[in-house]
Amino acid sequence: MGAGVGARRPGEAAAIAGFIPLWAKGLVWVYENPDKWIQEYYVKTQNLTAAQAQSIIDLTSKPLLPPNWDAAIAWEQETVDLLAAGGFVKPFKADVLFDRRFEALASAAVADTYRN
Repeated sequence: MGAGVGARRPGEAAAIAGFIPLWAKGLVWVYENPDKWIQEYYVKTQNLTAAQAQSIIDLTSKPLLPPNWDAAIAWEQETVDLLAAGGFVKPFKADVLFDRRFEALASAAVADTYRN
């Protein structure tokens, strides 16, 4: 894996690996409990009105956490190729942007309905 996260400091990779399932479960909780999230987060800590917070929630889609990143990497490669063709970046393989050690952690932490 080269010099990516945790290659030199394994504690960082372990911390990230521990955080990802919690983050995924948090996304699902917010999706399943929008009224609580609006009041406890947006209203109480961000000083938004309930109506403003609801407009944010209305723009939020169901979390879908894929068990593998093949499609995401292919999509990112299309972006890299487009930018390279326009002279904005030098061509490179998009897979270097993804640390596949963390690939399945989010989807494994949530119910099937949140995997795609």
